[in-house]
Amino acid sequence: MYLINCLFVDYHHWIKAYHSGITGENMALKVIKEAKSCPKNVYMIYLDQNEKKYSMFCVIPYDAFGWGSSVQFKTNQKWPIDIKYKYIFNNKPETLQSCLSDAKDYEGVWYIHRDTIEILR
Repeated sequence: MYLINCLFVDYHHWIKAYHSGITGENMALKVIKEAKSCPKNVYMIYLDQNEKKYSMFCVIPYDAFGWGSSVQFKTNQKWPIDIKYKYIFNNKPETLQSCLSDAKDYEGVWYIHRDTIEILR
């Protein structure tokens, strides 16, 4: 019974880790597909919606995205070279405008909420 329980738990962890990885990969592929250029430096705005982290096997989409490192991996480290990110806690227009003004020196600006990425620039 112990061995069966261990196998079930391991399988469950593997499935959750796999799904988290697929989520991060899909987010990276969406950015690569929709990017109009290959920005060398990117400013990411992350809307923190107080999502609870479950475990290292079942992560929230932003963590699965790897703070942009999944895009670097998928592009063989060609772009983006420099990634800066900022957490925001509301999606009011003035908050986003403030972030966009902070990102004036960056070639790309990505807005991330849950598992959705919008390329603002």
